Parts: sequence; C-alpha cells; structure tokens
Amino acid sequence: MRRAKVTNDAGRIVVSNAYEGEEFLCSTDPNFRPINSATGPDGALYLVDMYRGIIQEGNWVREGSYLRGIVQEYELDKNIGRGRIYRVEHTSTVRGPQPRMLEESPRELVRHLNHPNGWWRSEAQKLIVLHGDASVASALMRMARTDQSPLGRLHALWTLEGLGVVDPALLEELLADADARVRSAAMRVAEPLLAEDRSLDGAVRRLAADTDPDVAIQVLLSTLHAQHPDAEALTASIVAAHEDHIAVQGIADAVRGRMEAVLAERRRIEELRRRDQALADSIVRGERIYANLCITCHGPDGRGLPSPDEDGLMLAPPLAGSARVGGHKSYLLRILLHGLIGPIDGEAYAAGLMLPMGENTDAWVADVATYIRNTWGNEAPLIGPEDVARLRAIDEGRNAPWTLAELFPTGAPTLGARDGWTLTASHNPDKAANAIDGAMGSRWDTGTPMRPGMWFQVELPEPARVLSLRLDTTGSNGDYPRGYEVHVSDDGEAWGDPVAVGTGTAPVVEIELDEVAAARHLRITQSGSTKGLFWSIHELELEALPVTGAGAHVTLAQRLAEEDPQALAAAARAHGDPQAGAALFYDPALTCVRCHDPASGERLGPDLASEREGVTDAFLVESVLDPSASVREGYESHIVRTDDGLVVTGFFVREDEELLVLREPAGGQELEVWKDELDARTVSDVSAMPAGLVNQLQSREQFLDLVRFLMEVEAKGAARQAELREKASDN
Repeated sequence: MRRAKVTNDAGRIVVSNAYEGEEFLCSTDPNFRPINSATGPDGALYLVDMYRGIIQEGNWVREGSYLRGIVQEYELDKNIGRGRIYRVEHTSTVRGPQPRMLEESPRELVRHLNHPNGWWRSEAQKLIVLHGDASVASALMRMARTDQSPLGRLHALWTLEGLGVVDPALLEELLADADARVRSAAMRVAEPLLAEDRSLDGAVRRLAADTDPDVAIQVLLSTLHAQHPDAEALTASIVAAHEDHIAVQGIADAVRGRMEAVLAERRRIEELRRRDQALADSIVRGERIYANLCITCHGPDGRGLPSPDEDGLMLAPPLAGSARVGGHKSYLLRILLHGLIGPIDGEAYAAGLMLPMGENTDAWVADVATYIRNTWGNEAPLIGPEDVARLRAIDEGRNAPWTLAELFPTGAPTLGARDGWTLTASHNPDKAANAIDGAMGSRWDTGTPMRPGMWFQVELPEPARVLSLRLDTTGSNGDYPRGYEVHVSDDGEAWGDPVAVGTGTAPVVEIELDEVAAARHLRITQSGSTKGLFWSIHELELEALPVTGAGAHVTLAQRLAEEDPQALAAAARAHGDPQAGAALFYDPALTCVRCHDPASGERLGPDLASEREGVTDAFLVESVLDPSASVREGYESHIVRTDDGLVVTGFFVREDEELLVLREPAGGQELEVWKDELDARTVSDVSAMPAGLVNQLQSREQFLDLVRFLMEVEAKGAARQAELREKASDN
C-alpha cells in the first residue's frame, strides 16, 4: 500500500510517494489483498484486507490453465474466509470518543461540522441532509458566515446546498471569503444560478480576477459549465491574467473543447428526450393503424404477403429495408398521401397500387409513417403532423398516385453534373470547388478556426427540391461543423427561416431538410466553434428532386390530360386494339381486373359490362383519367373515425345496430367497426379509384388499347368481355 502526498502547487495537483524508495505497508504474504482504507471516528486509519488466495474469476483458473497449477502448488484455493481489518495509529494519536450521531437531532449535528476529524464533519453533513430538516438553515448560515474554521464554513455551505436552501446573498458574501477554498466552493454552489440569475455577476467578475489560481480555475470551470452569458469573456480574462500558468492554460483549453462536446451532446439528448415519449406514442398509434389496414398487403413482418390468386406474385413490396422507408421522410409521406403505382424496383405486385391515404388527418399519416420507419430494423426520427401538412401544401392539387420515376431522384443532369454548380464561401472561396471535385484528398476549409457565421453556398443551374445533404470531412475528422443552419433561396438574396438546424458530431454529417420547395441557392451556416480546428468539407453531396428541365419527369397521365377527351376517344376507336387492351386489363400486376371483373370475386369497383345510361366514348376516357368526375352509386368511399383516432376508409358492405362493415379498397378485406366506438362518419365524393392509374401503362398506345377494350365491353356486354379475356389468357 502506497501513501501519497498530495500537494497543491499553485493550482497544479502533484502526487508523490511519502517514503522515498519505500512503501507505507507491504507484505511477503501472497494472500495479502488490501482493498480499502478509511479514517475512523476515533482518528485512527482503518485498512481492509480481503486476505484471500484466489481473486480471479473462475475462467482464469480453469482446468489445464497455467494459473491452475500455481494455485494448486501454493494451495491458494484453501485460503478463504480469512479477511481482516487493520487499525493503524500514529505515535501521537489520541483516540477520540465513540460517536452517537444517530441519536442526535439535526440542530445537535450542526456543531460537528467544524470538528478537526473529517469523518465527523462529513458524517454530520450527510445526516443533516438526510433528515431534510430546513429549520437548521439559520444556524448553518451563521456558521457559513462566522465560523473560525474555514472547513466549518465550507461544510456549512455544502450542507445548505444539500438541503436546497442556499441564499444568493450568502453566496455573494462567501465569494469574497478570506479562504480560497470557501471562495471556490461558493463558486461551485452558485452554478445553478449563473445562467439566469444576474445578481451574482459583479461578485463573479471580481472573483475572475482572483490571484489564487485554484479560484481562477474554478471560476473558469463553473462559468463554462453553467453557460454563464459572459463565460467566454471571463475565461479569456482569466487566461490572459495567468498566461504563464500551465494549469490554467491547459485546463481552459481542455474545458472549452470538452464543454463544446458536452453541450452538443446535451442538446442532442434533450432533443431525444423531447421526442422519445412522442416517438413512442406515435409508434403505438401507428401500429394500431398498420394492424387494421396495411397488414393486409404488407404482412405482419413488413415483408409483404404472397398473392392468394397469382402464383409467384407478392401483394405489395417489402417495407423492411425499403429505400422509400429509409430515405427522406418525404418519400414515404408522399406515398401515404397520394399512393404509389407501377413496378417497384423492377418487380410487379399483385395489388398493383398503394392506395392514397390523404383523406386521413395529418396526425394519422404521421403516426403510421413513424411506425413503419421504426419497425423491422428500420430506424428514423419522429415524423410530426407538421411534416405532413408541409407536404400537403407543396403538392396541393395533386390527385394521382406517384410513380418511382417521379418520386425518386433519377440522377438528372442538373443535379448529377456537379461542375454546373456555382460555389462560394465566406472564407477561402477560391478553394470551394474542392468540395465537389470527387477527390477525398482535397478539401475546402475556412483557413481559420471555425466560429459562428461562417458559410458555404451552392447555386444550382436550375431550381430543385433539395431533400438532404451530406458533408463529408473524412480525413480531417475534427473539422465537422459543431453547429449548423441550412437556408434555401430562389435568388440568393432572400433566405427566410432555416430549413434545418442541428449539431455535427462526426466526420460525416447527414442533414435532412424539412422544406422541399424548389430553390436554386442553398447556404450552410456554421453556428458552433472549437479552438484550433478549421471547418472543412472534403465532399459535398445533395439529394434533390428536379422540378424543371430535362430532369423533371412528366407522367403519362399528365401528357394525356393535355389532350381533348373527344380526340383521345376517336383515336382509341380508330387505332386501339381491344385484344391488346384485354391483355392489359387482365394483367395481374395491374389493378383493373382486381376491382372490376365479376370473375375475381367480390368486386371493389363496378361491373363494366353492366348496362349504364349516358356512357359515351369520351365518358370512358374521362372516367379512366379522372375517376372522381363520376362515382357509380354504391361505390362511394365511406370514411369513419373511431373515438381513439383510428381512420378507416372503404366501401359500404352492411350494418346493423352494433356493427358497420366496410370493404377495404386495396385488398378487399372486410373491416368491422363497432358503432359505439364511432366518432365520425362521412361519405366522400372522391373515388376509391385514384387518378393517375394510367401511369401503370407504358405508352399512349397502351392507353388507347385499354380504352378500346372498354368500348367493346360497354357496347357488347359480358359475352364480349369473356371472349376477350379467354383470348388474353391463351396468349
């Protein structure tokens, strides 16, 4: 056992052996295992010796191991249950009386706070705090102000802190105490007040000029830790006043760096705490929605279900590991709001269409999206109703499902050709191009330590909806932004509110933007600071959706909507192939047959071969391009909301006094809703068949073929439909 001398050398704590070339206590007995020491209330030193032969875990001394042989040779396994305590006394020690503190009141305990034996002082302080009796506060304040012993004043102050009754006026007095230890302690006790309470500012500024290095260091530590508004200025003045003091300089540098990291982590944790409960609640609500609706096609594990009717086809694509789910939140939200159609990643699915869920509330959409993004190995931040509302506003007027060609960035020239970007920066603008040269060995940097207000700006050749950006500073690993704000602008002059605010914590910073409105200019502003490190970007990447020019995708539905319905009907009548149209209608990867053919079971849409009045060629064209223009009676969408917020949409099947049954439009599942749980019920004038289904087709020619098939069925009835279906099956 070593006894160390702890010396305070002008603020530097120095530890040295008390006995040159020797130890305080040692033994040649291999069973000597000292593990603890403590000062006793009688003034003696007590040492605990485990005195045991084996102290390793069993794995270290198993059969065949080297240590097993040593243990057996020295019979160490036989030395158990022999622990002992040593009492060590100095030759001058006069052992004191036995304490009876558990029998004493808090007021009686106060008198022990200035005892010469530290055990008595600490034990009395602990017991007073545990009693929680604030009636002794006046006695403690008197002791903190007037006791002759600095240690007594010190313990009185910390006891007041433990009771939660510290008076700022007392702190102001003790910040000027004659003893440096008391002044330093008062500074520490004042920390909870420093961020908001300005009554101590004068005393703190005076203490910052204290000549004692311990006090100066404590002021530096406390003001930075407590986020005092003048912390940086106070630190600078302390560092300047002690420019030759290694401890002050070293601690200032270390604390600055550590506090920046601590504050960044604190902000991150606070954000997680703020979101955690909300995230958990949203996931619970979203799971209930998923289990009542989405599970029909996507399955309980998010991997999709096989089609019961078509061998080799799945009903819907997997959600686990999906690029749409794991990517920017706008992808999944847009799919939920407006639906998704067409082959997915080159695969056809029996359902053919992800129905739009935009009739539901923003909170409903946000909850199911959050659940999907945080289940089956997916992990992503909370999506809130405000995110859904923002996308609704941006896509206002859209009434068609998305296709992947529209939804996903496609490497458009305006975004892929980074040499078309114009770059500038607040610092070293001549090096800005290094951030997009494709070489990790080069970089743009500020050329001076990062500080708030530094910025890096990108001008795109054409407007784009920037979704996210990636700042990669690998190679200069500490040069990531300690804080950042992102703004977008149409003209590079008016920037508006930030569209992303956050904190960098690693060399690669991924930033997801809330705003996806079109803009040509993007500015990243550095809002943090760290001593001695530049802000650098080795490679900058953007994820964005083009909105104009060659990169913008124009769907088949959009192109057809520009033509006159009468002209399209005439073209279908003249050039359409009804047999080719039948092949499209009965393609299991499309949605037509699933909804409209009587042979497919319970229909989700009207029988197209049934007799109807007022049906013309142009009407058929319009009914495909704009299904909501004329909704067949009996196929109106019913929307019900339960009292716990669950929204269900479907076709009416039946109802009685207790139960309402709807048929879910996508998969045909019957959904039962108990009437005593109904909060609202409406009938929508929007067709369950969304606009834009023609985007499943490859060309205008296919559209004309499909319409020609519908004309044949309308004119000649079920017999002609059966004939065309049989030929389509043969082919």
